[in-house]
Amino acid sequence: MNLLIVMYMNANEIKMSVQKQYTWLTEGMLSLPIEIMIWLIAFAGLAWLDPMANQASLCLSQAAGFGNCWGCGLGKSIAFLLDGSFVESWQAHKLGIPTTLLLTHRIGQLAWIEFQKIR
Repeated sequence: MNLLIVMYMNANEIKMSVQKQYTWLTEGMLSLPIEIMIWLIAFAGLAWLDPMANQASLCLSQAAGFGNCWGCGLGKSIAFLLDGSFVESWQAHKLGIPTTLLLTHRIGQLAWIEFQKIR
């Protein structure tokens, strides 16, 4: 019985120790600015997107029957770039590569600011 209590206490102490060690990580993730979360989710969605497939689109221009808009080309360009197809990315939209670099820089900038707050 005493051994069981000691084992439980040790497990509880280990759990508390781990929680203390990683509190900064969980608190930091929950307090990330909404802008970082939006850009990361957008990049993840574009990385998951197959730009060659005819998939359903959220584009209002396509839904209205006007065809692709500049945003569609930019999204496809970023999706091609995240897939590693640089030539197709350039052909889809000339600003896809600079936009990706700019947004990546912005994410890094915001992450650095948050890191400085935590530290």
